[in-house]
Amino acid sequence: MIMKKLEINKFDSIEVKIIRKLDREFIKEWSILVNQTESAHFFNTPAWFVSCLDAYNIYEYFIFAAYKGYVLVGVLPLVKEKKFGMDVYTTPGKRYLEKSSILVKSNSPYILNKLISEVLEYGNIYLTEVSEEIAESLSINKKKGLLTLSSINPYIRLNENPLGTLADKQIKRIKGKINNNFENLRFGHFRNNLGTHLQSVFELETRSSKKLAGKDSFADLKIRELFISLINYAKGFVVIDFVYYKSSPIVSSFGFVFKDRYLAYHTSFDNNFRSFIPGKLITFNMLTKLYEEGFSLFDFSRGHNEFKNDFTKNYVFQYDFYYSKNPLIRIWWESIHLARRLKARLIKNKRSLDGEYLFRRYKNSPIALDKMKDYALR
Repeated sequence: MIMKKLEINKFDSIEVKIIRKLDREFIKEWSILVNQTESAHFFNTPAWFVSCLDAYNIYEYFIFAAYKGYVLVGVLPLVKEKKFGMDVYTTPGKRYLEKSSILVKSNSPYILNKLISEVLEYGNIYLTEVSEEIAESLSINKKKGLLTLSSINPYIRLNENPLGTLADKQIKRIKGKINNNFENLRFGHFRNNLGTHLQSVFELETRSSKKLAGKDSFADLKIRELFISLINYAKGFVVIDFVYYKSSPIVSSFGFVFKDRYLAYHTSFDNNFRSFIPGKLITFNMLTKLYEEGFSLFDFSRGHNEFKNDFTKNYVFQYDFYYSKNPLIRIWWESIHLARRLKARLIKNKRSLDGEYLFRRYKNSPIALDKMKDYALR
């Protein structure tokens, strides 16, 4: 490991190490920090990082670890990739990373700034899906960085209303589907034997509308390998749900549980059962079950659409962060994001907020920070 000491004064020093090889001792320290950090989530965990290393055959990685004394207080796990043609240090997972892997005790701006500054000593940095709170800190301490809105994330606070804003008419329709097919419908909620259930998810996707549209996620063998790795290395966080018609699954949901929160990661349904409103059928059942089990939050993950909007009007924004010490690279990134913003505006869908907000710069954020803190992933 490479070591560099950054000191403000004798009472407030941070030592930054670069971990090049994971061992049990560091994984234990990392896990303790996850458990002690209120804003932590599944994508902060060693289990997610190791799953990515395995699925994408990554052998070279750089975990920037911040210590205060002997105590780990910050982790920024990175790999080397290219973004818009430029070499960058970035978090692994590509488009399947739902939330930033930055983990900082108490969301300390000081620790965060030290970690980012250390990375910049070695090259360019690209961080994806950072929270509004982290984005605010980066906008203050790294003013030359580019912060653009990357995703809209709807959620439901189950302890307030387990069905969110789902209209009575919609609830009646869903219950009607259940009652009219009572003898044939069955729900499954699984945290064991996940390998077998994952194969059912793979098979179901071949009968989905995604397959017909040429958007089958698992046609990409790397994505298939990622889900297999998640079963192998993160099984304690994974839950797979199904709705069965007779003995055949007609809709599936692959998600993560972390403390008292659930994140919906992947959904697929048999296109032959479209009339059953399968997405709403499984979501309705899951919301009810998770509420009964004491979960406090249902995260619909990235992307805003009509389906999610029916269930909730609550959402938060996440941002991408680009930083290079080279002004020419910064200009290149700025021009690309201007083009992406214009494209989003031109093709926006009135049933989604994505076209309205995606790729906006952070300073144009239409949601106040206090609303972000209200979410707080609690």
